[in-house]
Amino acid sequence: HAHQLFHERRRQRQRCLGTRAGDSTTTSQPSSWASGAERKDGHPAHILSRARQTHLKRGGTLGILGSSKALDLATNGRNTTGREGSSRAESMDGSSNASARAPTGKFGHVNNETSPPLDSPWGSFGRLWTLGVVSAFSKFVVQVMNRATCSNYDTLHKAMTLRDRPRGLITVSNHASTFDDPGLLSYLIPLRYFWTEGYHHGIRWTMCTKEICAATPLVQMFFAAGKTVPITRGGGIDQPVMMTMAERVSKGDWLHIFPEGRVSTDGELGRLKWGLGKMLCDVEEMGGQAPVVLPFWHSGMEKVKPFGVFMMFPGNHVHVTVGEPIEFGDLVARCKKCAGNSAQREELFKSMVARVEESMRETRTRNLKERDVM
Repeated sequence: HAHQLFHERRRQRQRCLGTRAGDSTTTSQPSSWASGAERKDGHPAHILSRARQTHLKRGGTLGILGSSKALDLATNGRNTTGREGSSRAESMDGSSNASARAPTGKFGHVNNETSPPLDSPWGSFGRLWTLGVVSAFSKFVVQVMNRATCSNYDTLHKAMTLRDRPRGLITVSNHASTFDDPGLLSYLIPLRYFWTEGYHHGIRWTMCTKEICAATPLVQMFFAAGKTVPITRGGGIDQPVMMTMAERVSKGDWLHIFPEGRVSTDGELGRLKWGLGKMLCDVEEMGGQAPVVLPFWHSGMEKVKPFGVFMMFPGNHVHVTVGEPIEFGDLVARCKKCAGNSAQREELFKSMVARVEESMRETRTRNLKERDVM
């Protein structure tokens, strides 16, 4: 036993001397370092020996580093530093796989620095039930308590359910009531399509002012389960949520927007925001297919739920007129050319919105003529 103890102490002194003679990563380490003997945590067995601990206390290389990361640096050598350096380089030149859009925020915290969370806080089952229950109630209000009709519905139905994805869909409509969505949209979407959301993921996304759908964290969770995200009214077209929704459209999703940005109380079409134009350019820059842009006009919802009134009223006629897809190919082709010139981009967005406004006004004229005979 005494003989074994003598040799063990001699080996410990040799290890200590070998470490002092060079760096912890030099090749002139004792044979026990190169032998590959390892502990369960993957480090060489002698690292935590008594002689090694004495060396650390005396200010050895690992003692100066003074953390578990120092052990990794000593055992992995330049490889660890190389990986870290590579990660930094990727983050600097943008070649990593990280998303370019803003980081995802938390429920109840809406700002212009983070994008809203899109995942249902209650999982896919919670989203299914939220969409199913809300749509069933909405259909009861619009179709049972009131009478609803629609012209040119096949165009919307095909774009909604039969388009070749990943081509996205953007529907635009007038905003006559705070119950337009989910009320009117639930009428237009087949009930079975709601209950099969987990299979096709084709139910629309939409945006609403944060004062309503992000009043509290719980309220925002409910709206997120229903595929509704908050937006800051008056926050401009560069809000992170705009880029987030453009990304969804570029991947083949459906987005419904109210281009007026607010409820119209006089039945007229108000001034349209530029957000749609920017979104079309964002989709183009992301490499997505040009989405189908489909307008429709509705009347009667302002009587079902008047603005500023909480109650729902029965006995009204709601009529929807679906227009024809709007062609933006010539304008979208100019997006990249105008990318570096803000004035040109503004003019481009104005041209896009003007085309939407023209189509919506034509659809409105048809709607007013049709509702009297349907």
